[in-house]
Amino acid sequence: MTIPVVLDILFPPTLLLTGASVLTLLSLAILGVLEIRGINMKYSKFVNAAASSSSSSISFIVPSRVGMLLLYTPAFLVGVASFWLYPADDSRFLFLKSAVTIHFFKRLFEVIFIHKYSGEMSLDTIITILVSYFFVSLSLIYTQTFNQGL
Repeated sequence: MTIPVVLDILFPPTLLLTGASVLTLLSLAILGVLEIRGINMKYSKFVNAAASSSSSSISFIVPSRVGMLLLYTPAFLVGVASFWLYPADDSRFLFLKSAVTIHFFKRLFEVIFIHKYSGEMSLDTIITILVSYFFVSLSLIYTQTFNQGL
């Protein structure tokens, strides 16, 4: 009984989940190597340092508050949409959907009402982080659909 469950974890049941796992591993490895080499993502306090070290690249800069709102909103909407798309009775699935939604709601709340932003963010950094948060949230919820009833 436990062997099939372990195999399902090691070898996800769909090609989409396998691809998402490989893409996540590769992107994190690349970002880790870039950080070690001193090539930081251009957000907040690092945007000016990165701009001065690589003046050859031109990128759009937006205020940090706008950037943070753009980062967290799609992942929050994934959490909200999951309640409509998967109205399941499973308590574990409900807990996961709630955790994802509340987590990104809290971040949006902090951006709007709590934190004071004075920095800037590069648009390419916003897109990288936005896509990462979006797909991690989506993958968490999608993966949980295969675990219902276990």
